[in-house]
Amino acid sequence: MNKLFLSRLALARLALSRFVILSALAFLMTACATTTSTFQPSNPKASEHWRLEGKIAMQNDGKMETASLDWQQNYQQYQIRIFGPLGLGAVELDGNPQGVTLTDNNGKIYQAASAEMLSQQILGYPLPIEDLVYWLKGVKTKHYHGWSVHYLSYDQNNMPKLVSASHSSIYLRIFIDKWQFF
Repeated sequence: MNKLFLSRLALARLALSRFVILSALAFLMTACATTTSTFQPSNPKASEHWRLEGKIAMQNDGKMETASLDWQQNYQQYQIRIFGPLGLGAVELDGNPQGVTLTDNNGKIYQAASAEMLSQQILGYPLPIEDLVYWLKGVKTKHYHGWSVHYLSYDQNNMPKLVSASHSSIYLRIFIDKWQFF
C-alpha cells in the first residue's frame, strides 16, 4: 500500500480514537452530574439530602442582625454558609457526627464537638444547628431544648418558608427563598 495512504489511515484512526475517548468522558461526566432542576421527592420532609437558600435574622439582647444563608445537608453532613454581619461576617460551617469546623472570613478555623458548643464558644450562646435540620423542614421533633419554634408560612410544596424560633433573649427568624432536594 501507499505510504501516504497508510499515514492518513493512522491519523484517521487516532482522530477516531480521540473522538471516542472524549465522547465517553463527556457521557460519563454528564451521567455523574447532579441535577437540581425539578426533582421533588415524594416526601420532601423525609429527604436527607437537600439545600436551601434564604435569609436569617437574629436578635439577641435587643441587637438585631441579618445575613444570607446557604445550607446544604447530605445525610449527617452539612455545610452552612452565612454571608453578612450576624456578628461574624462571611463564615462557613462544616459539620458531621465527628464534629464541626467553622472558617471565618479571615480564614481562621475553629473546631468543636458540636455546633452548639462552637456557637457558645464564639458567640457566647448556643445555637441549635443540629435541631434546625429538622425544624427548617417542618419535621416535629422531641428535641426543642427550651426553644419555641413557629411556622409562619409555607411554600407551594408545603415546605416551611418562614420559621421563627426563640429561646431566652435569642430570637431567630429564617426566610427560605429556595428549597432543592437531591
